[in-house]
Amino acid sequence: MTNKTSKYIGKYRIDRLLGSGTMGRIYRVTIPILEKTAVLKLFNPSRALIEKVGLTWLKERFIHEAVAIANIRHPNVVGIWSFEKTDHELFYLMEYYGRNLGELIGESYWADRPSRKVSVEKTCHYLTQILEGLCCLHETDIIHRDIKPFNVMLADTGTVKIVDFGLSKRRGIVRQLSWPVTTIILSG
Repeated sequence: MTNKTSKYIGKYRIDRLLGSGTMGRIYRVTIPILEKTAVLKLFNPSRALIEKVGLTWLKERFIHEAVAIANIRHPNVVGIWSFEKTDHELFYLMEYYGRNLGELIGESYWADRPSRKVSVEKTCHYLTQILEGLCCLHETDIIHRDIKPFNVMLADTGTVKIVDFGLSKRRGIVRQLSWPVTTIILSG
């Protein structure tokens, strides 16, 4: 069980929190015995999101995210190692990379802040890999729908890894939502 004082999620030792959002939390963890570093994405949606769309739909979405990339083997797409469920937790384990393209270029959520420059050669190197990964995804009918610098991880070797498939979808598949869709009309 995970709580604020827990040092483990399942059998994985928590090293630190890497990020969180409305759908869950992402931790850097250590795999026992192997002492290997990994990323663990824990299903932990916000109360507001649960109230808005329902826990069942959110669980389906979380599982969809893992399934979307679980069988893809490409050097520019992050690998998922396992999907696990305990009595109280739902999570999956992925490859760990310590930095992302957003950090490299100094990207921030403040639009008026300047970014760091990256050489043309390095930019082309990264862009080519991103396109290779996206081509692989599209060949398997997966549309990522959230490519941005923070969702492009960088291995120590300079290899790019596309991550965060929370908004992805399969091409040609219309999913039925198990929650009511409401229309908002904005007046000018």
